[in-house]
Amino acid sequence: MTVPDVAIDPDLLLHPAGRALLAADSRALVCIPLTTSDGRCTGTLTLHWTNPGT
Repeated sequence: MTVPDVAIDPDLLLHPAGRALLAADSRALVCIPLTTSDGRCTGTLTLHWTNPGT
């Protein structure tokens, strides 16, 4: 999942998590699932940027 600008994403703006991201100065993010060789998800790697559109 990629969110180029948290401040204008309609789903995140309505959710407490989106407001928390903005409060922490996180304006853009990418989430990458971490999977096992058999395809089971074991976690998520999330990268945050302070500038939108990154």
